[in-house]
Amino acid sequence: MKSKVFFVGPDVGGVSTLFDALDTSFIKPKSTICVKLHWGEKGNKYFVSPSFVARIVEKIREKGARAFLTDTTTLYHGQRRNGVDSIILAHEHGFSYETVGAPVVIGDGILGMDTVDYRVNLKHFKSVRLASVLSNADGFVVVSHFKGHVGLGVGGALKNISMGFASRSQKQAMHADVEPRFVSPDRCTGCGVCVRNCPTGSIKIEGGKAKFDYSSCIGCGECIALCPESALRILWETDAEAFQEKVAETASVVYNVIRGRVIFFNFLLSVMPFCDCMPKDGEPIVPDIGILASSDPVALDWASAELVNSGSAGTDRISAANPGIPWWIHIEYAEKLGVGTRDYEIIELEGKIGRGYRLQRDRAWSPRTEIS
Repeated sequence: MKSKVFFVGPDVGGVSTLFDALDTSFIKPKSTICVKLHWGEKGNKYFVSPSFVARIVEKIREKGARAFLTDTTTLYHGQRRNGVDSIILAHEHGFSYETVGAPVVIGDGILGMDTVDYRVNLKHFKSVRLASVLSNADGFVVVSHFKGHVGLGVGGALKNISMGFASRSQKQAMHADVEPRFVSPDRCTGCGVCVRNCPTGSIKIEGGKAKFDYSSCIGCGECIALCPESALRILWETDAEAFQEKVAETASVVYNVIRGRVIFFNFLLSVMPFCDCMPKDGEPIVPDIGILASSDPVALDWASAELVNSGSAGTDRISAANPGIPWWIHIEYAEKLGVGTRDYEIIELEGKIGRGYRLQRDRAWSPRTEIS
């Protein structure tokens, strides 16, 4: 059976239309609903606007439920590394009770230690440690900004519930195979940006060039993403598929915990080549398309990817933004793990899709030809 993916244009009012089209019977009076989002790292301005989130909170409250906003602490240096600074940043970016109608709660606690271990029997993991918020909320609304990612290739609903609900130790376990290497040493100017942003102090400048201590590197990719000279690339210690599969496995555990009491929104607005964790400016890889929603995160991410690549004359725009990363593998693997299906139908509710795009499925591009 095809999963339903609903589409509206980029206007705030369309969020209410999407919400009403989805099965929200799990949102009951006096229930507590977690709105999972990413309020952006300091210096980033491309995250989903608080005005959209406020509309979602309004719809939750109309059903007599309580809502709160959440995200988890990070591995890398930045204002989201601990809960107190992360809440301050959320408020600075417009996510406060006064502006959105819901408080901010850190999903894994102030120090990132409020977690729960889930025993599993998967290819890469026998246990997965996740934020305790998963066991404390009655329902979930996952709000994702669909965009590129330096390690995963693309970030949507699956990445949001995987990395976004993972404990720090689980984040590290997913990143464990990722190591930075020079594209060419000549590109490194010794500016020290990587040194200042490495969360484990694994980089120093020697002889005017960055030098890496791989014994303490956690594979977060911060140095790669922030290098102003694009001097670094990812070296996959095993292969790129392992990271994709680890993300999918973590997402599958999260989804099994919240299955039947969750809905997903993907915002295809300001589709940048990098994650909202990156404190830098850039150009979108496509014009604004609209907003998609579904109860199936696999269908939602696949539909989002196909829309981004629609009408591109055979070019995989996602791969072009982050070359050499087989981004589709985590979506395909999540499907194999029973999270959802890539077989979907898009139902247009209101608004018009951006010029140059079409809602019908476009098979003109083939992601598998883009691996380098």
